[in-house]
Amino acid sequence: MASSFSFSPASDRSSSPDFTEVVRPSAAALTSSSSTSPSSSSTAAAALPTSSSAVTSPSAALSASALSSSAVTAPASSASSDAAKTRKLSTSVWTHYEAPVNGKAQCKYCTTKITSKEDHSSGTSALWRHHERQHKEDKTQPKLALSAFDPALALDKLQNFILGDQQAFTITESGPFIDFVKALQPGFKLPKADTVRRQLLSKSSDKHSLLKQNMIAVDSQISITTDAWSAPNADHYLGVTAHWIDQDFKTETVLLGFLLFHSPHTAANAFELIWDLLGQWEIQGKVRACVTDNTASAYNISSLLANKVSPRPFGQMRCRAHVLQLVVKDALKDPEVKLAIDRARALANKTRKSDPMQAALEAACEKWEIQYRRPFRDMDVRWNSTFTMIEALTPMRQAIIYLQQSNRDFKDVGFPETLWDGLEEVVKVLRSFQVATVWLQGQRYQTLSELLQMHDVLVTDVSEMEGELETELGKRLALFLSAGLEDRRELIAGCYITQWAGVLDPTVKTKLLEKHGDAEEIMNDMCFHIDTYYPAPPLVARSTASASSGKQDGYKNLKRRHNGNMVQAVRESSAQLRKYLSEPPLQPSETDDENDEQNPLAYWKLHQQRFPQLAKLARDILAIPATTAASESAFSRSKLLITDRRTRLNEASVSALMCLDNWYHRCPSIFQSAPAAST
Repeated sequence: MASSFSFSPASDRSSSPDFTEVVRPSAAALTSSSSTSPSSSSTAAAALPTSSSAVTSPSAALSASALSSSAVTAPASSASSDAAKTRKLSTSVWTHYEAPVNGKAQCKYCTTKITSKEDHSSGTSALWRHHERQHKEDKTQPKLALSAFDPALALDKLQNFILGDQQAFTITESGPFIDFVKALQPGFKLPKADTVRRQLLSKSSDKHSLLKQNMIAVDSQISITTDAWSAPNADHYLGVTAHWIDQDFKTETVLLGFLLFHSPHTAANAFELIWDLLGQWEIQGKVRACVTDNTASAYNISSLLANKVSPRPFGQMRCRAHVLQLVVKDALKDPEVKLAIDRARALANKTRKSDPMQAALEAACEKWEIQYRRPFRDMDVRWNSTFTMIEALTPMRQAIIYLQQSNRDFKDVGFPETLWDGLEEVVKVLRSFQVATVWLQGQRYQTLSELLQMHDVLVTDVSEMEGELETELGKRLALFLSAGLEDRRELIAGCYITQWAGVLDPTVKTKLLEKHGDAEEIMNDMCFHIDTYYPAPPLVARSTASASSGKQDGYKNLKRRHNGNMVQAVRESSAQLRKYLSEPPLQPSETDDENDEQNPLAYWKLHQQRFPQLAKLARDILAIPATTAASESAFSRSKLLITDRRTRLNEASVSALMCLDNWYHRCPSIFQSAPAAST
């Protein structure tokens, strides 16, 4: 019987961080942007109108008032001349000075005070002289010029806005949006919704071709992750992501496809979809491993792929975040632990649903000088959401106890001090698992080489904590977590690829192998793999046979030299591993700098000339992600595309938009080429 593939509903997927990265401006940049430079002010002054009606400084108002009163007795021509003179004096130069106070006008740029009477009767020569000498505009600076409007560029940016922000095609037919665009550029004609759809499908094809050529040129192996998702409109989708390490030893991740998954949802059907997709990208011969979630049906996809590429080596990998979740969720099922968490959940949910209770809790926190945090609601499918819920409640313990005694809304969800003590230790025990889970799901750094250390750290941390815990709740949770880590040791750290990745970490090498298997056997297998699939280039030896040798003797000599060279190449490959292991492991870095030599990718980039075959192996092995987080991130984005108001997108549109969105954020270089003409 074919195994059925499992799906996660849209509500089960937690939102992942945005792809885009925001750069906070420096304090110096903020200061620079908020202050006015002399040159910029001079330029601005030149653009100001010269009529007195445009001047709003107190000195201008004062001059206008004086002129108005003197005009009653003075001849009309004299009044007109004086007014013109005052207007001239009170325009451009005064953009650089504050209004005169006590006979002094202060320069806006250097705070120098120049003699100038409030009625301007002293003239402005001194003001101009100071400005020309001290703050003269640099005529050599290039002037900013408005570029000509480019409709093709505008159309390209509109398309990127729609796909990057998951906007509906029909936004171009929205009245307010049309008015907004007209206000910016009246000459730009917005395309109709159906035209936008066709243009984006065409762009998807163009960018696919560019990215495909890049991936074909990749000189290392590629690993994939896959997962299934159920959309709000009940359609089922299969996401497939590709992962590799480039020549600069940087991790690369792209979405290969977001495929409509028709019934029956079996591993065999999923395999056929994935294999066909790999063929479209022309990378079937490069795939090294597949990472799936921990269900049997999903894992069978990897088995089918392994059979397809046999006898080439292929890694069947389980998502380690899912395995770690099983360890924690099993521990949380202990009756006493579950009862305590249920009571905390009841308190959090009731408070979250009630505005008066939230207001009362916030006021109580202020009274007790405690930082208020709105209670979280946990999800059954995410154990770390339970951790977050309890972690948010425990710091507000004193305020909640106060409300349980003084506010009737809190009385039915109250619990004793001993339970609070237990919950605080639950947070303490689970914290290291939370840190490990978050770290494992990173997508911009390699994670595989850390699995051996992660398991070792968690085991050690829980073991040491057991002797420090004081509550029965904390002790029981630690006991079950310790047992769970041991039960699932093989799933977390037992895979040969995981062990090889640990060896390729210069801070680990072989020091943890004995805890996870037969170290000698692991190393022998690794040597065999390197000699077989990563042989050093054969040595070229010059012929020593005499010119009079017969054809048969000449061929035998050639064959003998060739075989000798191949043996030498094999020995050279495994010799690199032995030499690498003969050097002591590096001390772990105290920083997270990716360029530190202790970082595996930085190490192999630095030492690829010393260990060329090992460096190639490192690129292939360390490219394998430890989790399916990349696929799940795609599902988080898809919830913004397929909504209750947007359920009629066809298969081609969904796939094109999902891939374009991913490529736009992951591979910006392919979007920097000249925009294609509109269609």
